[in-house]
Amino acid sequence: AIDVDLRPKMLFYAVKHLYNPVVGNAHWNTTHMVFYVVNQLGRPVNFDFDLFLYDTSSTRSLYEWGVKGISEPTSSTDVFSISKTSLQEHCRALQKCFVAVEFEVKSESIRTVDVARPGFDWADLSLAPPSLTVEVVKKKEDRVVIKLKTTRIALWVWLEANQPGIFSHNFFPMYVPEMFLEFIPNQMSDQCCKIRVTSLYDH
Repeated sequence: AIDVDLRPKMLFYAVKHLYNPVVGNAHWNTTHMVFYVVNQLGRPVNFDFDLFLYDTSSTRSLYEWGVKGISEPTSSTDVFSISKTSLQEHCRALQKCFVAVEFEVKSESIRTVDVARPGFDWADLSLAPPSLTVEVVKKKEDRVVIKLKTTRIALWVWLEANQPGIFSHNFFPMYVPEMFLEFIPNQMSDQCCKIRVTSLYDH
């Protein structure tokens, strides 16, 4: 998952959150979107789920849910679900919609973002060009701060720099108009950093 120039590839960013001691996400069981937590710690933890229903035409959510709870140790638990009927109340054409899943365990400094589809293949999703732009807005001693903007939903945003290093976030769904992240080069230089951005729409 890391190339010969020590640049993490997509797989690195796609799976690194799976090594968190607490993981939260969703799966589809034909009639419901089920949200679950896997807790591999030896103690209970408080968690937060924030969920946003979108279609692909806008960065404005159609509906939002928020759920808090406690996950018991060494367990995988379905914590709640949303029915297909409930989803259709807010998005009639479900094949054009998806749910953004934000999961957080503050005590462990864990925060992940993912997306889930209500029973449809990702290949069936019609995407519009997102018009992504990227800009380095601040240079620190060992890293740079990057501002990323989009006009529409951008799935699996991928950032590449002109030198080896690690992004604080990469290969992620972007459903907000603007966000900030960091790039930490292996070695800071005057040439750092030129950033290129693409998304699923480009591939």
